[in-house]
Amino acid sequence: MKKNFRNWNISALLGSVIFVGIGQVIAGFHVKNYNYHVDDEYDYEEDYGYDYDELTTRRPLPAFLLTTPNVTATRGQEAVLACAIDNIGPRTVVWRLASDPNPLTIGQLTYVGDKRFHMVHDPLSVEWNLHIRNVSLDDAGVYECQVSSRTRSIRKLVLLKVKDAPQEAILTPNITISGTTFVEKGNGMKLTCNATGDGYPPDVMDWFKDGIKLTSDVRRHISIDVSLAERTITSQLAVERADMTDAGTYVCRTSNRQITSSKVNVLNTETNNHKRDMKDHERFGEFVDSSAVICTPHWLLLVVSYVIVTLPT
Repeated sequence: MKKNFRNWNISALLGSVIFVGIGQVIAGFHVKNYNYHVDDEYDYEEDYGYDYDELTTRRPLPAFLLTTPNVTATRGQEAVLACAIDNIGPRTVVWRLASDPNPLTIGQLTYVGDKRFHMVHDPLSVEWNLHIRNVSLDDAGVYECQVSSRTRSIRKLVLLKVKDAPQEAILTPNITISGTTFVEKGNGMKLTCNATGDGYPPDVMDWFKDGIKLTSDVRRHISIDVSLAERTITSQLAVERADMTDAGTYVCRTSNRQITSSKVNVLNTETNNHKRDMKDHERFGEFVDSSAVICTPHWLLLVVSYVIVTLPT
């Protein structure tokens, strides 16, 4: 009986050893396969172009779609760096400066203290764009749009250039007057006055002639045009038929006390033409009289010669 008991103990011990060994082999197989999946996932990606979430599941790697690799922005504007990705799956998009390992944004969260940087993504879109508000010259550089991976091999570079904002033309308060300075009687005349204000156009512009304020009437018309964008006010004084009373000094003055003047001369061409005709007639008369005086001896010589020839010998 003791011999049978001893044989049973040996059999049980051998069975336990075999069972434990089989269990370790099975557990080791699972651990090995699990570790292989986690540690070597990215090796599979690089070697075969597929992403393995599980041993039995695979899908294409994320791929970048065509977007602008070079972006130029003006200082003070909002710069948009585009990054479009297909087949991203559950992965995350990270934006960073190519020269800095620290991320600017991860997903739609900003990881820097400068809140000018933020990611914009529509859940139904393939775009993961980096926006930089109030961009500065210091923001220029190469940025990296990266799909999260251990080796950072799935990435795209975008070059940002920032140019300085063009300086606006400085408009100083000014006033000028232009137009007719010499006009013939009966013809039309026009004067234009243009004034630039300091920050805004002047409210009012008036015309004066020889110290007297002018208004529109039958012959005279005054128009005013205001431009808020250019901070200017423009007025035109038009006279249909100028007469001698329209000659004089015209003054243009704004409500900001800007003032300028121009002198207009009216020419009486009818009087000048009459005087010119009289002078031409007098000169012609003098020419006839002098010719007669000069020509008289020649006629007398001819007559005397004719008489001498015709007399009988």
